[in-house]
Amino acid sequence: MAKPTTRATLQEYCLRALGSPVIEINVDDDQIEDRTDDAIQFYQEFHSDAVIRTYLKHQLTAADITNNYITVSDNVTAVLQMLTGGQSSGSSLFDMGYHMRLNDIFMTQGMATQIQSYEQSLQHLSLIESRLNSVEQLRFSRHMNRLHMDEGFGDLEADQYIVIEAYSIVDPATYADVYNDFYLKKYHYLEF
Repeated sequence: MAKPTTRATLQEYCLRALGSPVIEINVDDDQIEDRTDDAIQFYQEFHSDAVIRTYLKHQLTAADITNNYITVSDNVTAVLQMLTGGQSSGSSLFDMGYHMRLNDIFMTQGMATQIQSYEQSLQHLSLIESRLNSVEQLRFSRHMNRLHMDEGFGDLEADQYIVIEAYSIVDPATYADVYNDFYLKKYHYLEF
């Protein structure tokens, strides 16, 4: 049982690290459960292996628009940005930037002196993109489970979908390898 794969085997691993069964460990089962919860919570909040960058699909409701916030699930730890269908990604076939880059690639082949103008053109496009297509100002608090839009939802309406780029907790019940993480095992051992 060198590799804990469940909550119970993680608890047994830590008790053995403390000397059980040679040394009698006098703790109640509730105390063991509390320390396990604390160790997992600490691991999930402070270790990069406990979260994963993900994209969450959300269908807007009238209540979302009225409240000016979206309720997100408990396992979301941070929100990076919100993506909507109206934002320019720069990779569309009909995007001006795409065609300028395509033309510039053909023009700069074999001409090292034109690479400077190409770089300046890209910086100019980036400036225009940032001024015309500003990123929505978002506020998120993990303890409130709300994603607030400071500027409102704009032209978005109920029943439209948005995508939220976020960090979400890796569920140990689904991915049992979490229980074998070195830092979780050491922190759990220190909790006792």
